[in-house]
Amino acid sequence: MHYLLSAVKLKPTVPPETFAQTVAELTDYLQSAELISGASALGKRYRHPIMDTDKDDLDFFFTISFDSHQQLETSVDYMTGRSGAGAQLHEQLWSQLAQYRFTCWAD
Repeated sequence: MHYLLSAVKLKPTVPPETFAQTVAELTDYLQSAELISGASALGKRYRHPIMDTDKDDLDFFFTISFDSHQQLETSVDYMTGRSGAGAQLHEQLWSQLAQYRFTCWAD
């Protein structure tokens, strides 16, 4: 499995509920198109004074899982190609972000 962790800070004008709906719509689409294998719900960051060493001001996170490296690369190609039905949802998601960080890993 391959995974993507998205940690984000929303623009001040974007309610968390709006962003959560956008993430759900995009990940539902990507899963139905078999471009991802699943996604977590949107989580609120908890800043622990000792365990949290990241100083960036990112408030929410979610993970996306991929069955294989090939599925991950196919998804990246699709989303960066800016075409197809998911492109509009992806652009909508991007328009709601003030800051972001993405981290991939495999097990």
